[in-house]
Amino acid sequence: MSELKKVTVGIENFQELIKQNKYYVDKTSFIKTISDENVALFTRPRRFGKTLTMSMLKYFFEMNYDNPGDISATVELFKDLDISKDTEFCKQHMGQYPVIFLTLKEVKGDSFRIAISKFAKLIYKEWVRFYNFINKNSDINEELKIQIGDCKKACYNISQKKFTDSPEEDSSNITDSLMLLAQTLSIIFKKKAIVIIDEYDVPLEKSRGKYYKSMVGFIRDLFSTTFKTNDFLEKGFLTGCLRVSRESIFT
Repeated sequence: MSELKKVTVGIENFQELIKQNKYYVDKTSFIKTISDENVALFTRPRRFGKTLTMSMLKYFFEMNYDNPGDISATVELFKDLDISKDTEFCKQHMGQYPVIFLTLKEVKGDSFRIAISKFAKLIYKEWVRFYNFINKNSDINEELKIQIGDCKKACYNISQKKFTDSPEEDSSNITDSLMLLAQTLSIIFKKKAIVIIDEYDVPLEKSRGKYYKSMVGFIRDLFSTTFKTNDFLEKGFLTGCLRVSRESIFT
């Protein structure tokens, strides 16, 4: 008699859910549904499964950085799920892209600078995750290496609350960080990057009545360089409860 699956609540990591043999409502066909989108925003209420779905996308698309040709771990993870039935789609997309994944649920604080420092910490962790690949790569020219070094240093300083003379300067120093990281990964792995931002609207909600205008300006500039004018972006996915038009992020 096969072991019964366990019912659980609150696990938001797709890999953890599958490997622990928990019940999972198979939403993997959603991957094909959104595969033609360049940038997509999914707005749903809290506790609707947005983070788990974004985690699913991450594990499906993300390549094996140490051995880009080896997708065996990803195949194993999705082997009993609906998406695996479309072998041609999986051959084209499964484990084929560098993925940048951020959740902004902790980007908040009593001041704009405190919130920005938490965002900078997230970006810095992504730079650190890929930094060994950056150092070993010979295709990154000296000019780009200087930009990478400056961005990484700025993210670290701001994450440690080592601020400049003005909040505007702090935020402008990391506005292009995601675009620059996507560019770097595209050069290293010869594939455009996928950027996933979960709970994009938390920083906006937490800034109301305090520093909302500054946060809207920062998010608008960040999203513009990341999702609208980024030649190194394969796909972008965002989740939140609020529509970007309501928050005046874009026209």
